[in-house]
Amino acid sequence: MKFVPVNNSRYLLSGKNLLGDNFFICKNCGGNLSGTVVTNNKKTNKANLYYLKYVCSNYKRKGSIACNKPIYIDRNWIENEMISYVSDRCENNESIENIAEKIKEYNKNQSSEILEELEKTDKELIKLQKKLIFLLKLYLKELRKNYLFLNQKY
Repeated sequence: MKFVPVNNSRYLLSGKNLLGDNFFICKNCGGNLSGTVVTNNKKTNKANLYYLKYVCSNYKRKGSIACNKPIYIDRNWIENEMISYVSDRCENNESIENIAEKIKEYNKNQSSEILEELEKTDKELIKLQKKLIFLLKLYLKELRKNYLFLNQKY
């Protein structure tokens, strides 16, 4: 599945996939996981260390009120795992052909749903056109009657 990363993000899996869904969801609260920088709180002679993680965005924004068991996932680990998983799945031509067939099937289903909807819309349009023609004929008939009536008086 292709993803749409957040522009200029250092997090490969930020943003949404092509279906518009978030890549990761917190098991505790259902919020999406987003990239963040976590620093160590220990003051040492060395510079502060920082770690790149994916964390529950509800927890990140609202704290433990929104998510009392936030998930932290190491960025490097999960991104490498995802790349390995996708690479393994696409290693041979059969897998790629299988994925291509699934995409074709998905597109075919989408197309048939759209065609069905178009057929319904066309039928409704034909009904409305017939009603419009009927009303126009009725209007013209009344208009003609009024015209004839007015001409008889004068």
